[in-house]
Amino acid sequence: MQYEIFGKKITSGQWKWSRERAFRAAENYERYLAHYKDKMSLEEYWRRTGKKLEFLRPNPKTGNPQYWVEPREEVPCDTNWLDIPAYSHKTGYPTEKSEKLLERIIEASSDPGDIVADFFCGSGTTLAVAQRLGRRWIGSDINLGAVHTSVHRIARIVKEQNGLARKEKFFPAFAVYSVNHWDFFKNETEAKEKVIELYGVKPLKRSFFDGFFEGRWVKVVEPNRICSKEDVRAVIDRILSGGDKGIEAARRRGVIILCGGMEDGVQEYARDINTLGIALEIRSFLTDSKNALLKQSPQADISIRFTRDRAVIEISKFYSPALMKKLQFKDENNAFEDWRQAVDAIFIDPNYDDEVFRPSIQDVPVNKEVVIGGYELPVRELGEKIAVKIVDLLSGEFFAVGKVEDLKNSER
Repeated sequence: MQYEIFGKKITSGQWKWSRERAFRAAENYERYLAHYKDKMSLEEYWRRTGKKLEFLRPNPKTGNPQYWVEPREEVPCDTNWLDIPAYSHKTGYPTEKSEKLLERIIEASSDPGDIVADFFCGSGTTLAVAQRLGRRWIGSDINLGAVHTSVHRIARIVKEQNGLARKEKFFPAFAVYSVNHWDFFKNETEAKEKVIELYGVKPLKRSFFDGFFEGRWVKVVEPNRICSKEDVRAVIDRILSGGDKGIEAARRRGVIILCGGMEDGVQEYARDINTLGIALEIRSFLTDSKNALLKQSPQADISIRFTRDRAVIEISKFYSPALMKKLQFKDENNAFEDWRQAVDAIFIDPNYDDEVFRPSIQDVPVNKEVVIGGYELPVRELGEKIAVKIVDLLSGEFFAVGKVEDLKNSER
């Protein structure tokens, strides 16, 4: 495409359009100048002729072809976005991104119903925008303050969405999970001491092994990681380094390795390298029965009574062992003057289907207020089951489901 146009001909490179297209566009522009320039703008002429004509003219300064760009309602973005703010200060979280920024990213890269993930969610801006835009989402953060901020933020959005008559699809609920007791394991020293305490291990000082349990030596792998083959190898090597006396003592006592999970093949590897006849056992305290001591789920006392046309739900007590430990309270009776002070939010689904939790009651206090604790529902809104979710100040959850018919029968 090295043709001559407007007296210009190139010998390297090429023009933007083919010769036929360029000359046709130049004729369009000449026609506009000859018959319509004094009557309307070029843009108006383009619109009146069906928005299909292209125009080409010589640049007044260089004489090179100048291509007309049709007006657009949307302006293409550059890679440097200077038209929207990067940060926001709605929640007070130090690294909070602006919702406009995340709106652009999510709308450009996903469709409604898609899953959006942010594994360092911070203040929850990504999750909040995804919720508003009808996307499913997954968020995580090791910072408890980030989890708390995100949960509060999204709970308000869900409450707003449930209160609006909307045609757009949105997802009416979300759940909070504590993965592998992350709050417990984030302090390695405390976690190790807790494992020793749970199993009743008698501690040893200045020793490779951490103590005795059931007469056997115990080695506790750092609780914030899984047991590897190298950990098993280290135990065997330590025994071998004690010579005949060390090996005989290990045979007589036996060894337990306590860990928070293990790599694939670790048990088989331990059997293969244990040629000394030592009773070696590897236990994961995440699957051991003693793990029940780590879970300590919140508990609540809930009563439901029925009148002729109303269901009255009353919460009289709430207790969160994890929250008590975090606040260093030993006696639940002296922890809070009012149990509601330990509660972040309460959600009630009067027609729970065992699959999706859709709360019609969402008690999410703001500022220094507390939850109500007592709620009424028209009987006509009840389904087969009622589900109640209570979230504590650490985002721990109590969840209970009751069959409506059983609840009614219990009152008779």
